[in-house]
Amino acid sequence: MSRRVLPARCLAILLPAMFAAMPGMAQDKPVLRPVRDVAVDYRALGGPPGSEALVTRMEWSQALQKLRVDVPGLGWSVADHGQGRGFIVMQEARRIMDMPAVVQQAQLGPALDASFTKEGTAQVAGLACTIWRFRDKTSEGTTCLTAEGVMLRTLATISGITGGSEALNVVFGPQDPARFAEPEGYARVQPRQPRNRPQP
Repeated sequence: MSRRVLPARCLAILLPAMFAAMPGMAQDKPVLRPVRDVAVDYRALGGPPGSEALVTRMEWSQALQKLRVDVPGLGWSVADHGQGRGFIVMQEARRIMDMPAVVQQAQLGPALDASFTKEGTAQVAGLACTIWRFRDKTSEGTTCLTAEGVMLRTLATISGITGGSEALNVVFGPQDPARFAEPEGYARVQPRQPRNRPQP
């Protein structure tokens, strides 16, 4: 797998159930986004070969309603939950592009019509969380979330690929707004469109 496609693909596979903005959620469903600023380091579970060595970092700004995810050595992304958009930064190439829909879905978590079943409790990274099994039109799996909406562990299957992440360290505290802004001086590129199959 080339380094150029790793940021988007890793985010799509390793963080499949993170921090959804779901107003009006029923009480029998979990809180799917943090209710205050937090930074979390995650190790990979499953995913493509070599992904188990990746440690990603998530930063959430409650005031900005933005989520930043860093994949060391590859790049980073920001999902703006308030505006419903985002971008991916390819650090080494100094390029930036709008976030593809597949990555936005990975960072928004299960779909609005997903079904949830409570399965128990666990403790991850020193914090208690509730285990939920979920299923929607494109994915199914389990996620363990704290009462404040911090995802501590997720394992899900999307398009036949199973992967997830588990928290190693969780730190609550104000996040720097500058880290959620688009970098200056980067060339903007368009996401590559899938090729149309030839007609028979």
